[in-house]
Amino acid sequence: MNPTLRLPIDRVLALDPAAIEAYLLAQGWEADRKASSRQAGVYRLPADPAAEILLPRDRDFVDYALRLSEVLQALAAAERRTAWQVLEDLSAQQAGASANGAASATPAGRSGASAKRPKRDVS
Repeated sequence: MNPTLRLPIDRVLALDPAAIEAYLLAQGWEADRKASSRQAGVYRLPADPAAEILLPRDRDFVDYALRLSEVLQALAAAERRTAWQVLEDLSAQQAGASANGAASATPAGRSGASAKRPKRDVS
């Protein structure tokens, strides 16, 4: 992981794990059902045997934002783009696919302790 990378935590936390999973599957990633659980999904890219993503599905994980940041970085590396570009695409896709429009993709849609986190950058 790049320690100098700073993604806005509110934007990272606004991402829906289900939307990320849909994106992964649409991009050719395959779910490893044996290694996955309700709390986290494991995805592999057949074109790159070294590529693996561990996607947290539970927003209440203490390190949820950090883990999503790692997902964005892994996607960026596999797609030869920046994590910022991946974040922009996922945010736009999620806002466009939402039944309630862009407002449902805001951090206010989060529940539990994660909604009370202070604003800060994720590294």
